[in-house]
Amino acid sequence: MDPSVEVTLSGILAAAEDAAPVNAVEAVTRKMGATLHARAVSFLIADLSGRALVRLTHVPLDGASDGRRDGDEVATVRPFDGGPQEQMLRTQTVQALRDEAGWTVLAPVTERGA
Repeated sequence: MDPSVEVTLSGILAAAEDAAPVNAVEAVTRKMGATLHARAVSFLIADLSGRALVRLTHVPLDGASDGRRDGDEVATVRPFDGGPQEQMLRTQTVQALRDEAGWTVLAPVTERGA
């Protein structure tokens, strides 16, 4: 493994270990965004029905904010509509999208059983 990738992964895993269990997803998301110099990072998971993605956390790294909030919790359901998020999940391939604000990268992370 490339040493720089190993250092990056170690930092991301350390962020999870250093956080309280209820804050681990946000800590990993924040560390990943900082490592990639991103303006914002979201962590989404497929819902049990397989018809939508649920955003577990959204970490704005530039001070911006969006989403429905209950205290500090953000909950956003994104139904599948055939668009890039659904295609990324179904094909398990990275989608890189450019718009007037810059780039959005959708990257699947899948737990695969042995």
